[in-house]
Formats: sequence, C-alpha cells, structure tokens
Amino acid sequence: MDDDFDLPDEGGNTSGATGASFIDQLFGDSKKSAPRASTFDDILASVPKQRKPTVTFQDPPISSPTPPAAPPATSTPATVSPPSQPSTKMESRSSGGPSSSLLDSLFPTSSLGSSGGGDFGGAEGSLRRRPASASGGPRMAVPSRDRQPSQAQMPPPSAAPAIQTPEPVPARSNPATDALLAEKDREIEQLRRELSSLRYEKSEDQKTILELRRKLEFTLEDHQRILNHLHEEQRAEMKEMSRRHEQELDDARREAGKSTEILNDIRKHESSIDNIESKMDTLNQTLTFLKDSMQTMAGREEDVDKIVKMAEQQASEGVQRLEMEKKNWESKKNDSLLKMEEEMEKMRKTYAEEIVQGRKWLEEERRRLHIERVAFQEEQAAILDLIEQKKEELDSHKNEFLNREHDLLIRVVNEKALFEQQRKDFERQRNADVNRLREEAEHLEKCLTQVENARRAFERARKEYDQKNEQLNDMKNMLMEYEQAYRRDRKTS
Repeated sequence: MDDDFDLPDEGGNTSGATGASFIDQLFGDSKKSAPRASTFDDILASVPKQRKPTVTFQDPPISSPTPPAAPPATSTPATVSPPSQPSTKMESRSSGGPSSSLLDSLFPTSSLGSSGGGDFGGAEGSLRRRPASASGGPRMAVPSRDRQPSQAQMPPPSAAPAIQTPEPVPARSNPATDALLAEKDREIEQLRRELSSLRYEKSEDQKTILELRRKLEFTLEDHQRILNHLHEEQRAEMKEMSRRHEQELDDARREAGKSTEILNDIRKHESSIDNIESKMDTLNQTLTFLKDSMQTMAGREEDVDKIVKMAEQQASEGVQRLEMEKKNWESKKNDSLLKMEEEMEKMRKTYAEEIVQGRKWLEEERRRLHIERVAFQEEQAAILDLIEQKKEELDSHKNEFLNREHDLLIRVVNEKALFEQQRKDFERQRNADVNRLREEAEHLEKCLTQVENARRAFERARKEYDQKNEQLNDMKNMLMEYEQAYRRDRKTS
C-alpha cells in the first residue's frame, strides 16, 4: 500500500502503461513490502495541489548559458524523496496539455525571429529538470518501479518542505550579439561616411577639372580669335600692299611704255637726223662738185656766179636752219631725257622707300606675331603643363580613390561575409535552441499528458482502493464479529 506512484520516463519504458498497471502495482504482489496502517488522507496529502502550470523558456546566450536565477519559494506541498533515492516532483493539470497547433504557432519552423525563445505554458513548477544529455536536452529523473521506500523513509505529510518554483524570466537580448551588431553598424556607417567623402572629393576634383577645361577652352578660343584676327589683318594688309604694288607696277609699266615711246621718238628723230645728215653729206658732195665745176667754169658768166652764190647762201641758210633744228631737237631730247630720268629716279626712290617701309612693317609685324606666338606657345605650354600636372594629380587621386574604394569594398565584403557567417551561426544556434526548446516543450507536453493519465489512473485506483478499503473494513468488522462470536461461543462452551 505504500508503493511510490511510478511515472513513465521519456525512453518509452512505461509509455504503454494503463490504469490497470497502477492498480496491479497498488494491489498486486503483497510480498514486496509489509503492509502498514495508513489512511487515504495520508496518501492524498503527499499529492501536490493542482495549479496552473507556467513554464518559461528563455533564449540562452550563444557563448555560455547563464544559470537561471534562484526562484522564490512557494508553499505548495509535495512529496520529497530521501537523499539516497531520486525523487519525483510532479504537478497535475486540470485540463489537457497544449495542442500541436499551439506549439506550431509558438515555434514555427520556417520563421526566423530576432528573439531566440519565448514563454510557453507548461508544467514545470514541481518537476525537476533533467540532467543535460549528450543531445543537449534535459532529462527527467524517474524512480524505478522496483524501488519501494519503506515507511521509515517516507516523511509525514506535515513535514513536506516547500517546493521552489521558478518564476517566468523575461526574455533578455544577447549582449555579445548586440555589441557585435552595434560595432558592425558603426564600421558600416564609418565606411559609408568615408565613401561619401571620397565621392565628394571625386566630384570636387571633377568640377575643378571641368572648370580648368572650360578656362582652357575659353583661353584657346580667345587665342584662336586673336590669331584669326591677326591673320585676317595680315591678309588684308598683304592684299593692300599687293594692290599698291600692282598699282605701282602698272604705273611703272606705263612710265616704261612712255619712256619706250620717247625712246622710239628719239630713235625716229635720230633716224630722220641721220637722213638729214646723209642728205647734207650728199648736198655737201653736190656743193663740192658744184664748187669744182664752178672753179672749172671760173671764167664763165657772172650769172653763174650769182646763182652759185645764191645756191651757197641758200645751202648755208638751210645748213644753219638744220643746225638750229638739230640743236633745238637735241635740247628737247636732253630735256625730255632729263625729265624722264628725274621721273624714273623719283619713281625708283618712291618705290624703294615704299618697299623699305613695307619691309619694315612686315618685319615689325613678323616680329610682333613671333613674340605673340612665342607668348601664346609659352602660355599654351604652361596651360598644358598645368593640365598634365592636374591630370597626373587627378590620376593619382583617382588611383588612390580606387585603391581606397577597393580596400573599403573588400573590407565591406569581408565584414559583410563575416557578419553573414556570424548571423548564420547565430540563426543556426537559435534554430537549434528553438528546436531543442520545442522538443523539450513537446517532451514536457508528453510528460504532462502522462501525468494527467497517471492522475486519472490514480483517481480510478483511489476509488477502487476506497471500495476495497470499505470491503476490508467490512471484512474486519465481520472478522471482529466472528471473533467476538467465537469468543462468546468459547466462553459459553
């Protein structure tokens, strides 16, 4: 009658036990232990009172699980086994355990929340935690059926100590994970700030390059306009000088034509003078012939002398007239030649002066254009050097920016990969913890179901015990009556 009430363990050794097994244990072999005088109230005193079960599962940290805080003591009475034997702390439930839908809603397999665990309604109050097994889940210590503590080892109901039930502990966040996430967020924010600063510097460099390019284009356009204007002025002046030169050449040609005409006239006059001289020669010859003929005819008539004198006088007058005409013509010729030479000399001097002035102007313009070209080339070379320097600086800044960006991208990728790995490890650990907690909850649900079945079997056994106890009392009364009757019969006999 003083046997402990066995509960099925998680290994399934007594999972198929029914109420009849408990009845067999209660009213089975009487050779296991000696019967003792006990009442049903003593047995009921060892059963804990029914209360609402509260089981809290919190997400332990990844690094090392922290032991739960010591729960406050309650006044719930329960049966405590002696130190030498494992005790069974159990709690009855008034209703059935949570269904599988409640478990699925509390521990979904597909969702990955930020918190690692939550509160789950179960029976833990007086149930002792099982020692950690190799799989990580707690195991529940269940006493063997063969162990039957004696009456001396069973404490009285009044001496039952208070059972400490753990209070629900609110879910706490993992400080290591939060610190790691905060550090990663700070590093990512710093990398973003560095990337934004590098982008800003790159945009400023691009703006500076565009401004320098615009200035260079404006300077090149100004120099090109100046060069075009100078070329146009030079072409206009060259055209004007060519026109003036052509005009002077035309004037020189006209003067040369006039001089050739004068020379032709002079040649004509000279040819006419030559003709006159030839005629004068023939006339002189004729006169000499006449003189000779007249000398031969000296004695001839005086009329002939007069004719000869008149002819000589006419010839001398003609010769004088011809001499005067020749002198006039020579004087005119000399005057015209002098005028022509003066005009030619004047034209030559004017042309030489104009050529000298044109050459001087050309030399000055050439010198000025050369100076401007040298200055433009120097300025262009300086601008090109500045552009090359800026380009080299831009290339160096670009390479540095690309290197820094590459390093930052590598760091970001590495940090992201590390963060993803840590997140996956954290999720894997969390999923493992969730699965473990779910398995524990299911196991507790099974245990609570088995406890409920055991309670119901115990109720049935109690009723049968009451009936048999009544029958036993009746039998005792009958035996006592029989004994009294037997004694009375012996006394009377």
